[in-house]
Amino acid sequence: PVLFEGNNYSPEWEKEAEKRGLPNYKTTPASLKAWISKKNIEALTKFGILSEREVHSRYHIYLEQYSKLVNIEAETAIMIAKTMILPAVLKYQSELARNVSLLSNSSVGGEVVKYNRTMLENYTSMVNELQVKINVLETNLSDASAIEDIENQAETYCKNVLPAIFELRKVVDALEGQTEDNLWPLPKYREMLFIY
Repeated sequence: PVLFEGNNYSPEWEKEAEKRGLPNYKTTPASLKAWISKKNIEALTKFGILSEREVHSRYHIYLEQYSKLVNIEAETAIMIAKTMILPAVLKYQSELARNVSLLSNSSVGGEVVKYNRTMLENYTSMVNELQVKINVLETNLSDASAIEDIENQAETYCKNVLPAIFELRKVVDALEGQTEDNLWPLPKYREMLFIY
């Protein structure tokens, strides 16, 4: 009854799982909670696999492990964004600004200057968004790290820190597509796809 030949992440599977009475947890903390369900504890203790205390202990260990992994991911994302991406995009932003200034003072037509100014404005907007997303992630990470209750901490990492990482990633991906190749500090996606 659990076999499904389709996409297990699709809305169709969610409906099918519900129809079959199967659990479909959306997050790691929610799925880990199944460890301490009454049904699970009864099965594990009945067959002498684990005691109730051991079940709860493993549940807490897995929650702590999850929180630590998300914490490491977030700290790494912040470090890469602040020490590699931000310096590179600020340098490219300066180059774009210098170009706009030089073009504005030359005899080049207004359309060229307007195009370059628009390009600079759009890029500057993305750079500003990058800085905002770094700050949001730092704040969310600090808040999550300060929580002492392991269940609440894992939920906070899941609901606040992970989405902030994904939002930061979106901005970095957008900047990657707009930043001069020789200034970008990491391999670009297209470069990784075509490495032989």
